[in-house]
Amino acid sequence: ALSDYCRPTVTITLPKVNGYYIGQLLYMFEVQTAIAGELYNINTFNQPGVEQAKNYTYALMGRAGYEESAQALQEKMAIV
Repeated sequence: ALSDYCRPTVTITLPKVNGYYIGQLLYMFEVQTAIAGELYNINTFNQPGVEQAKNYTYALMGRAGYEESAQALQEKMAIV
């Protein structure tokens, strides 16, 4: 359907479907993501949402050093 409207497409063919070639395919996508991020001036390695989720998890687990985060999170949850 895309080629009917002159849209760019890519066909990827693997010699075999096994861990080695799937790993290469995933690595190719990872590199493409990093390069696209550079082209668009986006830091693809910055994951503030992931880091925040880790902090919330540690706070809810009662990990030492996250008491203030736990209190703030409990207050946010009470509002919702």
